[in-house]
Amino acid sequence: PKAVAVIAAWAQANGYDAAIWTALVSNFDEAEKAGEPFSLDAVIRYLDGLDKLSFAKALRYIWNAPGEVQTPVRTAVGKRWPEG
Repeated sequence: PKAVAVIAAWAQANGYDAAIWTALVSNFDEAEKAGEPFSLDAVIRYLDGLDKLSFAKALRYIWNAPGEVQTPVRTAVGKRWPEG
């Protein structure tokens, strides 16, 4: 309930009529994913370890997120691998 109020205030402050939020549990630390707790360094290591095709798909996914989606991961990835 607290998150709903924060998200609603954010949406209103940014001129949105609605916001969709999915409070999914992270699976980043699962063995078939990164296998370690989530952090910016872990994300970079994970991306560095992907095969060429998976890496290209991951970067495309991050780069193609709507401009309003600004996260620490997107910033770190953009610094390491500028969109091109």
